Formats: sequence, C-alpha cells, structure tokens
Amino acid sequence: MKHRKWQLGVVMAAAGSLFASGAAGADQQGAYIGLVGGVGLLNDTAATVSSGGVATTGTLEFSDGPIGGIVTGYTFANGLRPELEVTYRRNRFDGGGGNVRTASGVASLYYNFSNKGYYFYVGGGGGYANLRAYLDEAGGDTANKAVYSAGTGLGFAATRNLQVGVDYRFTGTFDRPVFTYDVGGAPVDAAFRYRGSVVTIGLRYSFGAIFGGGEGSGVRAGDEDVRVVPVSR
Repeated sequence: MKHRKWQLGVVMAAAGSLFASGAAGADQQGAYIGLVGGVGLLNDTAATVSSGGVATTGTLEFSDGPIGGIVTGYTFANGLRPELEVTYRRNRFDGGGGNVRTASGVASLYYNFSNKGYYFYVGGGGGYANLRAYLDEAGGDTANKAVYSAGTGLGFAATRNLQVGVDYRFTGTFDRPVFTYDVGGAPVDAAFRYRGSVVTIGLRYSFGAIFGGGEGSGVRAGDEDVRVVPVSR
C-alpha cells in the first residue's frame, strides 16, 4: 500500500521532467478558480490506544476514499502561482468499524513549467485541517491540526480559458492527533499519525490572460481577426 502511494508521486515527477527542456514560466497569467475531485489514500500507521494508564499499540489501516474541493489562485508571468485549496475527504477503516473525515484549507506556492499549451508544476505549502475520527460503537471526536503539503501536477489547455490537469499531493499533520471516546463510561484515547496521498482531476478556469497563450501555442492574448480591405486605384 505504501509503495503504491509513493509510486504515484514518482510517476508525476518523472513525467514533469519532460518539461525541463521547455520554457520556464507560465503560458497562462491572471486569476483563476477551479474544481478538483479524486481519491485520497491514507498511509497505514501505528495507533496507540490508552485508558486508565494502560496503553496498547497496533496497526491502523485505511481504505481509499473520495475527495473533492475547490481551488483559487493567481498565475504570474514568471511562473509563480500561489493557490488556496479547500477540500473534504473521507476514508473508512479497513474492515469497517468507522471512518476519518477531513476538512482542510491549504495555501501553497507552485512554480509552473509550460510548453506549447502543456504544463507541469511543483511546490508545496501548509494549512489547517479539521479531523473527525468516528467509531461505529463509540461515536466521534475531532482534532484540529496544522498540516503540510507537497504537490505536483501536469495538464493542458482544453480551451482558451479552461485548463484540465492531474494533481498529486502528499499531506500530513505535524504531530499526531488524539481522539477521546467514552467506552462503557470510561475515557479512551486513540492517537495515530495522519499522512497520505491525494490524486485528483482538476478543472481550472482563468479570468486573466488566455490559457495556452505562450510562444508556439498559436493562441495569444490580444489576437484579433484581420480583415483585408481592397483599395481602388
């Protein structure tokens, strides 16, 4: 499971190396907004359960789950692209028994490489996440944690203003969240490390300059129809 998640990032990075010999910077410029949706993969992790001064440790495994959200940002001509991403995801425990739901907001800074309407980017950032771990037999508890994020992606200009791409993120909390449950009238604490990967399909609509308007793309901001007017002599 862990190897498969890391391989996703390696594949994205290898694909991005194809752009290294292309133009650095951005074909597209200006503000944009978009939607993302895909699958979230939480890493299997060691979990510690403690009650009454007695602690036990075991392995907690998760099923892949859906994720969706919105993004907004601004692309500069030099390739820098700050972006705010707000997402919601849900992952069930393997074998059932409960789930973890995550609502997060992450601010990141990416750098775009573009070539003839195609693009690749890399970067990272941080933010804040609200985690809710729900157990079928004991209810749910929440923890609010700071998170980090590293990301990459690639895609192309589908129309003059619409961009379609595949995005990869590796995210996690800086420290372990702790959740408290009431089991038979006794408090029980559960703590585990939260980190994993996200793979999404994204649609981004630009309100600024035209997507794919770089050199060689055949689409440029400010292009107008040219009319030939005959002149009598």
